[in-house]
Amino acid sequence: MLRFARKMRAIETVPIFERLPEPRRRPKEVYSEEQIAAMMAVARRHGTDALVILLLALDAGLRVSEICALEWRDIDLKESTVLIQRSVYEGGPDAEGHDRQARADARAP
Repeated sequence: MLRFARKMRAIETVPIFERLPEPRRRPKEVYSEEQIAAMMAVARRHGTDALVILLLALDAGLRVSEICALEWRDIDLKESTVLIQRSVYEGGPDAEGHDRQARADARAP
């Protein structure tokens, strides 16, 4: 496309781009059932809020920034779903991305 732009004299020279190195693939950490049980026990001791946050992260796969941005209107108790449409970054709203839904009925406390 840039060569065509040069041919059409829309640009004087075709810029040279440096390729970035490919990121190293790291295996994702998966928690064992024992680790999950231990985290849930600690969360229960800290209260319902901590347990809900842990379950949203572990079972629904939400990021911390997405959990912090949740509002009650995002939760559908009849359908057992959570609509993820916002996130926060450094205490303020982050750029809004694509909406997604997560099931909210996996583990019972």
